[in-house]
Amino acid sequence: MIYSGLVIKIFNVSKLSIGKNNFCSLSSCYSNKVSTKTVSPVINSSSEDLSNVIPHLPNTFNLAAYVNQSEVLKKLLYLNVNLNKIEKKPHVAEKIMKLNFDDIKDHILFIKDYVKTDNIGKFFTINPMIFYESLEDLKIRVNYLQSKRFTHDQIEQIISKNAFWLMFSTIRIDRRLGFYQDKFNLIGNEIRFLATKQPKLITYNLQHVMTNTFVIKEEMGFEDHEMKQLILEKPKLWMLKTFFKGRTALCVLPRTEASKLVVEDWCGQGWRETAVMKWE
Repeated sequence: MIYSGLVIKIFNVSKLSIGKNNFCSLSSCYSNKVSTKTVSPVINSSSEDLSNVIPHLPNTFNLAAYVNQSEVLKKLLYLNVNLNKIEKKPHVAEKIMKLNFDDIKDHILFIKDYVKTDNIGKFFTINPMIFYESLEDLKIRVNYLQSKRFTHDQIEQIISKNAFWLMFSTIRIDRRLGFYQDKFNLIGNEIRFLATKQPKLITYNLQHVMTNTFVIKEEMGFEDHEMKQLILEKPKLWMLKTFFKGRTALCVLPRTEASKLVVEDWCGQGWRETAVMKWE
């Protein structure tokens, strides 16, 4: 009871000091009140080993710094994957860092069946995100090509030349092949030849392909049967970012029997023999 009376007296004195005599301001009294609270530590102690936790990767960083801690990066280096190119895309590199070797070993063995050992490092450098594709989906996409009577050698060339081919679903690939077959009146062997010769064209931006088709047909005056021959011999024409203007556009093709048959009459006997760009 003595203590309770003492508390009442102290309370009354503090009330008077604030209310009447203004011994302390409201802000100072508030700060004093806050200072008496116990401040919890910012980082709680832990006995768990956190040395393997992957940090958030900044916009620019060096993957080489993580090689000793990452079995995946060690294996990729062994396959001659260029980590310098992967690290230029931090969002991709961060995903690769989160993988375990068990996540990628079956993908490596699968791709090795279609890409030569000397080129497998280049393949994964270009498309490391294939590790996030379902292995079952990859097998289905190869089975689709087999069902369309592509030979094993043709499938090897397609996957080796276009590392992103297997990222496309069978539905998308089927529509792309159908587009080129209908647009250029190609038969089965011809569409397989085109896909093998320039597989990047099949997965290329269709709007760009349509634009170049318009230029070649409407502005340059090529007939449908001529365009068919041209796309089979020089498919990279449909992937050009910019086209030459005027009638000199295709007169710069190198002198080969195939290109000569297509453009000789159009360009005349004096057409230039020197190519100004790499067509193949």
